[in-house]
Amino acid sequence: MKRIVEVLKNDPAFKQMLKGKGSIVVNHTNDEALLIAGAFSLSQKNYVYVAENQYHAQKLYNALKAYTNEVLYYPVDESLRIEALAYSKELLGERINTLYELCEYHSHILITHTHALTRYVPKIDLFRNSILNISVGDIIDASALMHQLVHIGYNAIQRVDEPFFFSKRGGIIDVYSIQYDHPVRIEFFDDEIESIRFYDENTQRSLEQISSVKILPATDLLYDSDEVNCVISKIEDLHAKTVIDDEYKDSLDEEVSIDIESLKNMDYSPRIYQYLGLFDSSSSLL
Repeated sequence: MKRIVEVLKNDPAFKQMLKGKGSIVVNHTNDEALLIAGAFSLSQKNYVYVAENQYHAQKLYNALKAYTNEVLYYPVDESLRIEALAYSKELLGERINTLYELCEYHSHILITHTHALTRYVPKIDLFRNSILNISVGDIIDASALMHQLVHIGYNAIQRVDEPFFFSKRGGIIDVYSIQYDHPVRIEFFDDEIESIRFYDENTQRSLEQISSVKILPATDLLYDSDEVNCVISKIEDLHAKTVIDDEYKDSLDEEVSIDIESLKNMDYSPRIYQYLGLFDSSSSLL
């Protein structure tokens, strides 16, 4: 990288990039990546690049990975309808990892796009406080841990074989946090955590005994109670204004009532998370 910076140091576009002022025109994504990586290497400042669309953002991110490990990607499906019906777990995982890395106290290059920039992002303290730090010897009720997992977006399932899910069998809770290659098995003795280990999700065999583990949220839509009350108010207003055939009205009323009750209990299903995201376009990403 030092050699690249040496070659670029007298380039007008590179100088503009370092100043953070003026306009820069490039002909290729690789040229863009070189300028950004070179400027970051020299200045060690945080850089945020907002691409015009997800395709361009992905190309630039892939190009930058060849020059630096300090590049992050925050992608969002560009159609709200698609996101509401079938959100991408791969994109969700990328966003959660990015938010986690942004909580660390060192410089990054963040690549995103215009649609992602308008999306709600949780407050940094709320995201940090939603990370579960679990260690052998901790005293915690298994039911309380399950409630915490649901609260930060995890869904219960019979057998855990992919991220964002957990299961409970007797005194064991399995959970798959996105930053790990394998799920983790937490074993209880009464209300004390007796052991923590990674296991192979296919064979169910133990892989590595560990003393502690971090469980990242399984969603990037985290809200405090004040924000939830605001969303409930917006849902009620929209529901009151909705014109619908009489044959569907009772069904809609029932679904909205159930969803509002879930929000009040902060017990969020995947559909509830889509509710929350679609109703708030403010962003704290930058």
